[in-house]
Amino acid sequence: MKNFLLALLSIFSFTAMAQYYEFMVGEFGYEIISLEDRTVAVGYAEPGGSGVYVIPEKITYSDVEFSVIRIDFMAFSTWGIKSVTIPPSIELIEPAGFWNTSYERIETIIISDSPKVLDCTCISGTVNNTYTGQFGTTQCKNVYIGRDLKYDPFYDDDYNLPYEPFFGLNTLENIEIGEYVTDITHLERTDLSNLKGFTLHAATPPAITATTFSNLQYLTLEVKVPAEAVETYKSAKHWSNFIKITAIEENSVNLNVDYNDADATVYVNKQLYSGEMVFEKGVDIELSILPARGKEIHSVLVNGVELVDKLENNTLYLDNVEENLLVKLDFSMPPCMVRLIGGDGGCIALPVSSGSSLDLTFEPNEGWKINAIFVNDDEKTYDLNNNVLHIDNIVVDCYVSVVFEKEYNRVAGTSGNDVSIAILDRAIAIENPSNELVEIYNTSGCKLYQKSGSCTYRPQQSGIYIIKVGNRVYKVAI
Repeated sequence: MKNFLLALLSIFSFTAMAQYYEFMVGEFGYEIISLEDRTVAVGYAEPGGSGVYVIPEKITYSDVEFSVIRIDFMAFSTWGIKSVTIPPSIELIEPAGFWNTSYERIETIIISDSPKVLDCTCISGTVNNTYTGQFGTTQCKNVYIGRDLKYDPFYDDDYNLPYEPFFGLNTLENIEIGEYVTDITHLERTDLSNLKGFTLHAATPPAITATTFSNLQYLTLEVKVPAEAVETYKSAKHWSNFIKITAIEENSVNLNVDYNDADATVYVNKQLYSGEMVFEKGVDIELSILPARGKEIHSVLVNGVELVDKLENNTLYLDNVEENLLVKLDFSMPPCMVRLIGGDGGCIALPVSSGSSLDLTFEPNEGWKINAIFVNDDEKTYDLNNNVLHIDNIVVDCYVSVVFEKEYNRVAGTSGNDVSIAILDRAIAIENPSNELVEIYNTSGCKLYQKSGSCTYRPQQSGIYIIKVGNRVYKVAI
């Protein structure tokens, strides 16, 4: 297999090869690996555009979601590539996946952070009898290695060279190692003579050998590591050879917002907050707080300092942030007003604590009964229990109105003629056999209606009304 691959690659050393793929999604062509497992491989990177390629972890094609788990043979032989980001979902890079001999070589390789090992067990072949590793022909300047790399440890019989992933590179200027990496001995055969920047985020020093770096690099290269791990690196095997081991100067700030998501919705710079956010130092932060119904902002602690009085329309503006922020939000329930309406001209306002409950007892006068009760626009007449209305969990202002009516519809007249007054469909119906003058007044004494004989009057609103029939006076509620 090895000899076949080398022979095949030597034929195509300076020629483009048509990569295999079955369908396109975005700027990549994909090959289906398994329909059952819903997995695909990147087989082709379409040239053009920005040149910045970010392989997705998942794609959707024909309404089916696939996981992207492999990079195929010569997938990135495309010209004009500036950078490629390899996501954690990629498990294997097939032989010569990054074979690239275009005039404009790949500048940056980013292998995203993951605790899973990435299989780079392959050799990209030869160019003019020069052996190269998986990324050897890219001639990239910058590389981020966020996971351990697996590669074939055997040596070529003729040249006694291992097939290390970055073997063949002599252009690397910056190497950054992620927190999950435990071994970078694969850099042993990489030409690091142009290396200027070397940063590690791993708290435990990854494995290296005494010859992974040159004596001159041990003397002159500045190695940046997490501040808490500086002394660990200085005493670790082979790392102790470096003279310049310094702490990473963090250029970012973290924002954490501590609150109960049932109390509010929070936006940071108009983006919905869903967990820790990272920004560059000096950023301006706009924290918008939308309290839930029945809640109000009680406290806004920023690194222990109360800033609730700095809110503008429930938004906190933090300019030129240079340090990590912990924002702690606390909410309370504002007081509510229950307003009792019994007639025209006003109401009785009863303050209650938000979230509390209230029992209202209605006591009709003798000969009267409750016709209807409304809480805001909802009728609650049938919720009465022995003339008591229970209102639970009051979190907003509410209006309670009651309408009383006579317990009987017929009223005896003093002249011996019967007058019948009934409340029908929110109207006052008066039967007046004697054809006496009927006058209707409100409680302020304003005459609203008059007519002789039987009649029907429909008030514009509920309330207490005075009815005069001849020289007799009646009172009704509607």
